[in-house]
Amino acid sequence: MESISSIMAVTELKQQCPKHHKPLWKKGNGKAICPLCQREKVEAKTRGLVDDWQNSKLNYLYEHKSYWGDPELIKASFQVYKSRPGSKEAEFKVRALNLVASYKQALETNDPNILNVVMSGDAGRGKSFLAACMLKELVNAKHECLFINLPDYYESIKRYWDEGTRPKLTLDKIVNADVVVIDDLGAETGREEAGKFIQDFIYNIFNKRNKTIITTNLTSEEFYQKYNPRNVSRMFSGINGHTKDRVFNFEGMKDKRAFIGLF
Repeated sequence: MESISSIMAVTELKQQCPKHHKPLWKKGNGKAICPLCQREKVEAKTRGLVDDWQNSKLNYLYEHKSYWGDPELIKASFQVYKSRPGSKEAEFKVRALNLVASYKQALETNDPNILNVVMSGDAGRGKSFLAACMLKELVNAKHECLFINLPDYYESIKRYWDEGTRPKLTLDKIVNADVVVIDDLGAETGREEAGKFIQDFIYNIFNKRNKTIITTNLTSEEFYQKYNPRNVSRMFSGINGHTKDRVFNFEGMKDKRAFIGLF
């Protein structure tokens, strides 16, 4: 009967690992192994667990801390984005995916240049859906993203003022996310000019951020009626000279809510 010491003993063999060209080890009657290969397997498994945890964290933040307005937007992705060949929707999908690639490159290289995007047009044309599709691609690429429906967020702030119920997101969290959608900008105060809180919120967002996607029903003239010139300038910073790539005009497109199955 073998002793415990002989069973536990590790022997270095003359046979070498074909990958690392180092001697294989063998414990007792066990299988010959390469310690470097074993270490790589453990490290790969650890990285996989870390990646899974990071992905879960980013998806949880995106899905549960965003202010959606319409909860159905959580499901938005380019995998379910449907468009007819040659349509404006198909063109917008290509442009949006190109911008996603630009965002990825900018984030991976810490590019400080401003990359803001504006999607404008009447309600129900697919602006919010397309913006959410872009964010989902970025979340899948391990970037921290938030979708902020501004009327929804503003209501949470008013509840805090009235009832003391804290919003689920701090301003700092919104400012520091990699890419943020500010959705339905202009609808938060109806037809009224934006008050001090909204003006200050917009100033803080666009003064401290450089990668933000705006969806809005406002025309350019209505922007200046609702917001002060300083804020409008910041919102459109980085877009002048790039309007062909960074401005999506949904005017003339059909109401997607009347065509179930297109989106």
